[in-house]
Amino acid sequence: MTESLNAKELHADATVVDGLVISNWSREVFEDLHAGGVTAVNCTCRSGKGVARYAGQCRSLEFVVSR
Repeated sequence: MTESLNAKELHADATVVDGLVISNWSREVFEDLHAGGVTAVNCTCRSGKGVARYAGQCRSLEFVVSR
């Protein structure tokens, strides 16, 4: 096996956690992360201006993640 193939196999078998993702969360964002081989993320929502809007976004993610 080549080194490149070993790296691909390792990534495919690994639990890959992205520890800091700041995004405008949507189903598409989660699909892109999944397609890239990410297993889990620490979803960061910014606070400050518009905190109620971002809190609503975080609540709506429950639906996205549960699917």
